[in-house]
Amino acid sequence: MHRPCSATLLTILPFVLPAAGCFLVPGRCLPRTAGSPSFPVVPQLHRSRDLPLEAIVKESFAQSKMAIFNNAAQAWNHSFYWQSLKPNGGGEPPATLRDKMIDAFGSVAECKKALAEAAVGQFGSGWAWLVAEGGRLKVIRTPNAETPLTGPAKPLLTIDVWEHAYYLDYQNRRADYVQAVLDKLINWEFALQNLG
Repeated sequence: MHRPCSATLLTILPFVLPAAGCFLVPGRCLPRTAGSPSFPVVPQLHRSRDLPLEAIVKESFAQSKMAIFNNAAQAWNHSFYWQSLKPNGGGEPPATLRDKMIDAFGSVAECKKALAEAAVGQFGSGWAWLVAEGGRLKVIRTPNAETPLTGPAKPLLTIDVWEHAYYLDYQNRRADYVQAVLDKLINWEFALQNLG
């Protein structure tokens, strides 16, 4: 399950990356060590009464406080993204998640294809998400700081398609980056935990 954090914490990578030549060759875009800040918390969030970050995202969106929302949602999205990855990820999803994927998409391969298409097809910066809504899985994409937290869908995992996530390693080859994430990094167990 997604680990909540307060607005005063920096988002950190929850695992240590091996040396260059690993899963995101050469791995220059990702922080190199567990605990490295990935998205610094901005001053606006320090005024948010030390609420859980998820609460700040929802509250600021509902109140149309977009400066706070954009910063809080980006911090939350990045934290969620780090947990959507793991060393030696990819592969086959756990049976329960696999069955849900087959039910919704026809096969695991079709689910991965839908995630890849959403990620590659996102115009500009944003996110591709595997979500649960109404008891079924689906894939959505969101631009900029937008997040499923503000709607009815429950996020299960995400792929970051802001250029900072891949440009140093892949330049304009977003599709190659997305395929590397799906094949070598995606954390299906995290998605299953979020499915509940």
